[in-house]
Amino acid sequence: KRLTTCRVELELMCSEANVMLQEKKKMSVNERLREIKSWVQKLRFLVDEPQHTIPDVFIWMITGNKRIAYVRIPAKDILYSEKQDEKGNNCGKIQSLFLKLPGKHVIGWTVQAKVDIYLWLGSTRHMETALENLPYGFEPEFPASSTGYQISPPLSILYKEHHMFQLRCHMYQARGLLAADNTGLSDPFAKVTFVSHCQTTKVITQTLSPTWNQMLLFNNIHLYGEATEINEAPPLVVIEVYDEDAVGKAEYIGSTVALPVV
Repeated sequence: KRLTTCRVELELMCSEANVMLQEKKKMSVNERLREIKSWVQKLRFLVDEPQHTIPDVFIWMITGNKRIAYVRIPAKDILYSEKQDEKGNNCGKIQSLFLKLPGKHVIGWTVQAKVDIYLWLGSTRHMETALENLPYGFEPEFPASSTGYQISPPLSILYKEHHMFQLRCHMYQARGLLAADNTGLSDPFAKVTFVSHCQTTKVITQTLSPTWNQMLLFNNIHLYGEATEINEAPPLVVIEVYDEDAVGKAEYIGSTVALPVV
């Protein structure tokens, strides 16, 4: 039934595309772009399986036997396959995940933690490929096995080679921020996170276009792996903007990532 539905939708989009080509003089560029975007959304909807047989992966942050933050990862995104086009987009890749508070209505800081994590989900017969995309220079520690055949994941991964770096983050300006106060303005400040280091800028009161003009200096940053790999693919810098409140927690406005220059 699903295959029949997909075929009908594809045939309908093909006929609409043919009509667009025949009537290209009657449609403006913006109209054609809107139509193409709607087709892209339909294709993404059709590609996504509505009911996956493998449950999603949850990562929880726990303190004192209490769950305080989590992130949910679709299993299809980290599922391994020998065929490249069937492999998950984030399978065997180091990715930055942002943990949020459990519950639908969250007031204040929406991002509770950031973790850099390497995820691989697959059959034990493909275990030898689980670590092939990790940065070079690591030594895995496997559990003792009496059979001599190893199908278990490593107990730990140790990097003996590391490099010391310094990050200089010049926070200059932001424009067109969302209004978070009743006055129609905000009291914005920026939070910069790099690996396990975090710093914040000063607060600029009552503005939607703050100019911090401030350099944040991150010293003694340890990065593991070979120097050539770090140079080619350094960790991303995460920048979050919040509105400072006199009472209560800061309110999240927006975020972005930046690639540092090594």
